[in-house]
Parts: sequence; C-alpha cells; structure tokens
Amino acid sequence: MPRITNAFTRSSCLVLAVAALHAPLQAQDTSDDSFQLGVEIDVRHDSNVSNVSPDDAELRGITQSDQIITPSAFMAFDRGFGDTRLRGSASVGYDIYMENSQLNAERIQAELSALTRVVVCDIEPGASFQRRQAELGDRFLVVDPDGTTDNVQTVQEYRVDVRCGKEIGLRAIGGVSYQSGKNSNEFREFSDYDSFVYTAGVGYEHPSVGTVEVYAAHEETEYENRIVNGIQDRYDVRRFGGSFERDIGANLSGRIEGFFIDLETPGGVGSEFQGAGWDFDLSATLGPRVKAGINLGRDVQPVLNNEALYSKAKTWGGDVSYAMSETISANLAYSMRERDYVYSELTPPSDIAPLLGDRLHLIRGSIDYQSEGGLGGSLYGGYENRDANDDFYDYDGFFVGLKLRYILAR
Repeated sequence: MPRITNAFTRSSCLVLAVAALHAPLQAQDTSDDSFQLGVEIDVRHDSNVSNVSPDDAELRGITQSDQIITPSAFMAFDRGFGDTRLRGSASVGYDIYMENSQLNAERIQAELSALTRVVVCDIEPGASFQRRQAELGDRFLVVDPDGTTDNVQTVQEYRVDVRCGKEIGLRAIGGVSYQSGKNSNEFREFSDYDSFVYTAGVGYEHPSVGTVEVYAAHEETEYENRIVNGIQDRYDVRRFGGSFERDIGANLSGRIEGFFIDLETPGGVGSEFQGAGWDFDLSATLGPRVKAGINLGRDVQPVLNNEALYSKAKTWGGDVSYAMSETISANLAYSMRERDYVYSELTPPSDIAPLLGDRLHLIRGSIDYQSEGGLGGSLYGGYENRDANDDFYDYDGFFVGLKLRYILAR
C-alpha cells in the first residue's frame, strides 16, 4: 500500500547494528526477541554544510567547511506477546557545529509498529517521528538569513493497516495514514503541511506464489498557512495500483509496485498531473560474505523546504556489503534523487532564482566494526553533488567521519 515519503539524508544517527529488526513482523514467534540500548558519538568533517556555493554561503553567514560532533543514545527492540508482536527503535542526539553554532540542533528519530491478529484480521498500527535541522540549500535567501538557517523540521506519521481473511488465500486490505510536516522558523511555517491517505483493495497470499495486492488510494494534502483570498493551497491524489512481493529461496527477495497517479488541485490553483509511479526493491545474498540491494522509485510528494505545491520525485540506488570477518564489514552505497517542483497560482515561484528542479548524487562508503562485547564503530566517508536549474542551488562536497558506539544492554 502507498506511503507518503519525504526524506533523503546523507547520514543518520539511527545506525543501530540491529539488522534483525528489519525483517517482516511475525506475530506468533518469540524466538527472535531482541533488545538493545546504547550510546554513540559521531565526529565528522563536512566540506560544505551550507549545501550552496561559497559566495552564497557567505551571504547566509555560514562557514562552508565545518566539523560536527553528535552525541546520541539509541534503543531498539523486537518482542512478541502472544499473538502480538511489537517493534520499535529510537535515537536522540544533538548536532554541535564547531564553526556554525547557529546550526546546532537536536536530531531525533523514532519508529514504533505492532502486529496483532483479531479474529480473521491482521491489524498493524505504526508511528514514526523525525526532527532535525532543515536542509539549507532548498530555498533562496530571504531578507533575514535566519529565515533559511535557523529552522528545525519535524515530520511525524501515524498509520493503521488492516488485512482480513485467511492466512493463505484472498484477503481484503485497507488502511489510513496521517502525516504532518512542520517548520520551527516563522518564516518557513508557510510550507507546513498535513496529509491523509485512505487505501482499500484486495490481496492474495500463498507460500508458493508470494503476496499480491491490488488497491485504490486517495490522498489529501493541505498547507494550513497558505490561504490567499480565502483559497487554501492544497492538492488531491488518486492512486490505482498493485504490488507483488516474494522471497525466492533464502538468498533473494524482492518487491515491485506500480500505480497510476491522478493529481488534481481543487479550485484550479495549480498544475494537475497524471502519470505512472513505481517502487522496486531487490535484495540478494551473493555468497557467504556478500549482500547487495537495489531500489527504484517515483511518486509525488509534499514539499516542506520551499513554497512549491508538490514535487515529482524519482530515486534510484544500490548498495553492497562485504563481511571481512565476523566483526568487520565493508559497505558501499550510491543513490540519486531527481525532483521537479510544481508551484500553484496562489504561491508562484520567486522571480529571483526559483528552484524548479534538481538532481542529487550521493556516494558513501564505510568500514564497520561490532564486537560481541558491545563496542562498535564505523569509519565512513562520501561525496555528493547537486545540479539544479539555477547556479544558486548547485554544490558539491565531501564528508568523512568516525562513529564509536557502545551497547549498554541487550
């Protein structure tokens, strides 16, 4: 079923060394119960924290090259209670910039989900929360530089998915989700949004076939602080699609989803859109030491970083990991995100350096260590390059860092 997504970050504090927690929920089995509680320190150098050119960074009052220290605490668990399984993870940290103290901000991530069976229905509620310093390169400089630098963004989502029927065979599916995006800076509250998604469909599941679903979904997105002449900036999306998911043996698993997008703007305030969307994930174990994965996606998304009504986003990427020993692994990943921004007639793009589209390339590598005693770490680095419709938003930069973590309890 479709999800609203609005995230693309180069790194995360939530690196928990808990790969088992990413497996599908199983409500009855308690043999895989796990728990981790730990602390982490991340020290990194970034050659371009401003995400713009050197001259534009100076206009914002930002020293382009900086060192950032992020202490954090993390927790993750996966536990069964009879016919219910509960899973959660959280990380709470604080970014400390040595040269740009105005960018200091909390970095919080949390996810919680459950799966329970009631009579003939599997019910899966979930919630997620993310709070961090806003990306700096998505908005043109306004009169006050603090309008682009002093801003913390919060994105939270709440959802319930229901699948009713036998464990093998046809099942009715449905769900509802709510997502909100908020800016802490009063100059940026203009882009705060609320989105609801309602989904209904039918699915089929069989061990020898996999999981097949066909659905229709309706999304309503509103920008609560964009009301011009009594008209609110908003858009509605209808998606009609299907998905197929299957594990092929023990070494290959994949999921493919395709859907038709029908986006309209009530009142004719913006550009409508019709087109195809997709989501594709494939992961494989290529040997006793090597794992790899690829992902592709395309969809429309709300915009929290500037005044656009929505963006048409395409992403694709891949990663590979190599277990050098039982405690050390090497990882390499590449991702690309391409966005086209669509503005409404109520809030047209600025005449000065409007952001109409961009393409961001990110490559990242790391060597990770995790001992049985709880001590772990990661030496990582990467490079990213952004090409936009206006030179103001073009940038490139590299980063390198060291993480040390210790698991206090498990």
